[in-house]
Amino acid sequence: MQKIIDKILSGDLSQKNLIEELIKFNDESINEYNEACDVNDANQLKINKLEADARQREANIVTIEKNALIAVDYAKSLESANISLKADNKDIKQLRNENKSLKKLKANHAQSSKKQLARIESLTKDCKDYREQIAVNKSDIARLRLTGMKTIGKYSFTIFPSKTEIVENGKAEKQVNLVIMDSNGNLKIIGVNKQGEIAQPRSHNFKLEDEHIDFITSFDRVAKADKYQFTSRVLQLVN
Repeated sequence: MQKIIDKILSGDLSQKNLIEELIKFNDESINEYNEACDVNDANQLKINKLEADARQREANIVTIEKNALIAVDYAKSLESANISLKADNKDIKQLRNENKSLKKLKANHAQSSKKQLARIESLTKDCKDYREQIAVNKSDIARLRLTGMKTIGKYSFTIFPSKTEIVENGKAEKQVNLVIMDSNGNLKIIGVNKQGEIAQPRSHNFKLEDEHIDFITSFDRVAKADKYQFTSRVLQLVN
């Protein structure tokens, strides 16, 4: 523009040339303006992109910060869990040691129990033998009290002072039995066989009435319950 002004002042330009110069200057100005606008638009796009990138970075930073906080919390929880796990492992180790001790104690207890059971079985057998011997001794002592006699009708009953060996089916068994007597002094041992029948030796025949049969069978039931020993219950039947 300054060049045009200088040419005008120097008188070098005609009116036509002035118009041409002005048109040319205008075109150049428009082109420069358009170029400047293009540059400005391009720069604005870059600015917009940079601003968008900046906002995205800020958003990413916020996300990273949140994730970092989450990671810190997770790390703290892991640390707490690790502490608990170490404590649990310590307890597990202690429990395993206790379990080993218990297994050893259980094995010792089992061995001791076997010995105790064997001892108990031995004592039980001895006790059973002692009880049987005591029963026999009591039975023998009870014979000293064989003084009773029970009279039923025309017959009298007492207990024979010794056990009588009864043989049935090839098997001998010693039992307490009754002695029956009549008014003439006849007597014999009388009892009940395995079939529940009253048995008496072949000699003077005693004719038994119902009351005699009831007494004999009742006596046998009590004697049988007391394993045919001279027990107080058996003795009381004729005392």
